[in-house]
Amino acid sequence: MFGKQDVRGRQEKSVPGVSAVSFRRMPVLGVFLWVVCVVSFSGAVDLNTFGVVTNQFSDMVSIVDLTVDPPVVVNSIPVGDQPIGVAVTPDGSQALICNVSDGTVTVLDLTEDPPIVSSTIPVGGTPSGVSISPDGTLGAVSCSWSNSVSILDLTVSPPVVSYFVPLSGAHSQDVGITTDGQYALTPNFSSNDVSVIDLTVTPPVEIYTINIGDSPIAIGIDPTGNIAVVPTISNDSVSVIDLTKSPFSLKATVSVGDNPGCQPDISLDGTLAVVGNSDDDTVSVIDLTMNPPAVITTLNVGRGPRGVGIINNENKALVANREGNSISIIDLDLNPPQVVGDFSCWSSPSKIAVFESEGGPDLTITSMSFTPTSLDPNQQVTITYTVENIGTESCGGTSGIGFYLSDDGTIELGDIMLGEDTVPDLNPGESHTITDHPINVGNHPGNWNLGGYADWTNVVTEYSETNNAYTAGQITINSLWPDVATLSKQDGGQVLFELKPGIDYGSRIYFLLGSMSGTSPGILLPGGNSLLLNKDIIFDYILKNYYKANFIGFRGITGPTGEACALFDTKGKIPNPLQAGSTLYFAFTTEFPYDFQSNPVEIEIVP
Repeated sequence: MFGKQDVRGRQEKSVPGVSAVSFRRMPVLGVFLWVVCVVSFSGAVDLNTFGVVTNQFSDMVSIVDLTVDPPVVVNSIPVGDQPIGVAVTPDGSQALICNVSDGTVTVLDLTEDPPIVSSTIPVGGTPSGVSISPDGTLGAVSCSWSNSVSILDLTVSPPVVSYFVPLSGAHSQDVGITTDGQYALTPNFSSNDVSVIDLTVTPPVEIYTINIGDSPIAIGIDPTGNIAVVPTISNDSVSVIDLTKSPFSLKATVSVGDNPGCQPDISLDGTLAVVGNSDDDTVSVIDLTMNPPAVITTLNVGRGPRGVGIINNENKALVANREGNSISIIDLDLNPPQVVGDFSCWSSPSKIAVFESEGGPDLTITSMSFTPTSLDPNQQVTITYTVENIGTESCGGTSGIGFYLSDDGTIELGDIMLGEDTVPDLNPGESHTITDHPINVGNHPGNWNLGGYADWTNVVTEYSETNNAYTAGQITINSLWPDVATLSKQDGGQVLFELKPGIDYGSRIYFLLGSMSGTSPGILLPGGNSLLLNKDIIFDYILKNYYKANFIGFRGITGPTGEACALFDTKGKIPNPLQAGSTLYFAFTTEFPYDFQSNPVEIEIVP
């Protein structure tokens, strides 16, 4: 669309030529994708948070459920020829899709089951970008070859073109409407400027242009209304436009990666801009609060990033990678921001529009603590927690909170569930606190993270389904016990150890080891887990001599039910370097793989 395409579908830096016929597609692949997408239809878009993704070379639009982790495509709908630009109305009922090669805009009815094309609007002139006013009454469509912007009346059904706004610039590539709904800005690729259109007059009219960098190709509007960012591909930069001045003016130019031919987006608080660099498969994150604005990190994403959409309530950026057929997920709350995952999205995802509901209940756990942090199997832990409705509506009935053990620090519904408690109906801003709620930890020896999950049965339709989990802290359910707590330096003695990693670790090789220098930071084992012993002279001695009579059963195989015994026999007085007042620490690990590590236990050396 924005320039000549090479055989890989990548975008070369050139003035727009015959863009609609320079795309290359494989007919056999197109037929395959049609079959897959048709059978995937299921359900209307009744989600609180979803994405609409244009799949440029398959002539499809994908609906992505953003309330689950990872996100998943739930619908794919055929639209026009080479869909690129996309926008969703503020109420989430419709999506507008720019079909660059047939000169139309598809109106997608998102209230139907499944979503359907409700109308197709001829706009002409290779439509490539679309934006919708904050009140949802009008849409603006940039039309590159006619050097114009089409204004759509969205108050009628079906929507219609109410005005064509001619531009003084050449090859308008995208359009963005300011947060007050008064102006539309459109970058003009061949004249190296941005047209400003006054939407408050009838008919709307271009009132001036802003000179910026070479080959401006897309635009992102700051949700706070202060800034617009415009990638300019010929000089690999982003122009930052100050929207607080009258007239709007160029504030700064920020160097980014190779060919930033990507639809940018800006975080809800207006602090970060995310721009994709199509030819080096990276994303530049720009700090807009700096003077001048500057790139704070460059992240590797999928092949050919073409569009960015930000999920505001999670502060995560989604990057559509056209050549990689994937969408990368960037966590903007991390310092610096980082790529935290990706997911597949059919063929050639190009642009993405994110919709988030503005209302509804939203349950989250605001605090949770427990005691004790170390205990034997089948004993009780007491939990204190608070659940709050941070949404805008009441829950409409009771819900529940589930308590879980997790081995990876993230509480999920698939983790080990210990029990539950009932949460009453909560109004907006209302919270529910329970102190000392008893839960039996069961027979799950090991080191875990204990936490909770609000509305674990999913009986409440929430504004956000992504903030229900809470990790309270680490808990140790003991799997190693000595029969004595002390040994005499002068007389020595024996210590009998019981090892009980549990039935899941039955018939497994284990290794019991010791240390005199403590348990922190511990020893990193193959596979990434840590044994809570420090490597020292005692550790090395046992490692080399575990088969001797001093260390009976220190290395062996657990029984079918996951139990074993070991005996430490000093064979007389305890030799140096151990002195009275020293402490010996013991812990064991399973081997091959090293997937279970016990709690450490202490044996004090006395005179």
